[in-house]
Amino acid sequence: MFYDSNEELLLGENFTAQPPFGGSTSITDTFFNTPFLGQDGSITPNPFHGFLDPKPGSPVDFALFRPITLYGNFPQTLRNQFSDHYHLTVQRELTRDTLWQFGYVGSRGHRLLAVLDQNYGNPQTCLDLIQIPGMSCGPFGADSAYSVPVGAIPPGVTLHLPYGSVPTVTGPNANPITLVGLRKYSSPFCEPTTGAGCPPDGVPVFASIFGLMPVANSSYNSFQTLLKQRLSHGLQSLVSYTWSRSLDNASSFENAVNPIDPRKSRSPSCLTRPTV
Repeated sequence: MFYDSNEELLLGENFTAQPPFGGSTSITDTFFNTPFLGQDGSITPNPFHGFLDPKPGSPVDFALFRPITLYGNFPQTLRNQFSDHYHLTVQRELTRDTLWQFGYVGSRGHRLLAVLDQNYGNPQTCLDLIQIPGMSCGPFGADSAYSVPVGAIPPGVTLHLPYGSVPTVTGPNANPITLVGLRKYSSPFCEPTTGAGCPPDGVPVFASIFGLMPVANSSYNSFQTLLKQRLSHGLQSLVSYTWSRSLDNASSFENAVNPIDPRKSRSPSCLTRPTV
């Protein structure tokens, strides 16, 4: 059985420069030595007014950092990853200089880190929007803005809201409905039935809020055999064969799993090699 501490790389690679301690901006047609000076002479000011150093406990307006496309976090208690290995091997001497070996070799990994999106798009809301005439929704639509006019929802059709004070609205709707993103925390202060607190420019506050969680596991099972000829008359040989299968939820801590049920992401590993 082997234990592994969590990679320090995670802290540096995935959690640096995140609001409110850092921000991201998009600029184009600049020079490397003057990144805020455009080739046409225009100046792109620093939207965060210098270095960010918020005091502990101070209020944060995350709307200033929009759009926050990726925001990561660790669970409060991060359990260690571990794996156990096992095998059963049989050896048989065929001749004085020839050995035949075969056996079963396996291992299991537990509490492996994987990316779990805690702010995934609401698929039911997307399906409901498709039933409204003139509305469309599909893949990659979780961060788009949707405006449903008064009475647009057909009678008997229910629109499930991803956030707000009411969970659903059944048509025909008496008020217009504003959705800025279809994720649970797309627009934390947005009230869809009134439009209050919804970003007027249609840009959500949060997109994916990913957590590096110990929710993955792996398994490896194999049949291994070899034929070994010891040095005899100046000749030595070794022939081996492995038939195996490797399954996991995530082959790396950078792989994302099904946010509703991580077990449904179990499939052949990215590194699997059935025969060697």
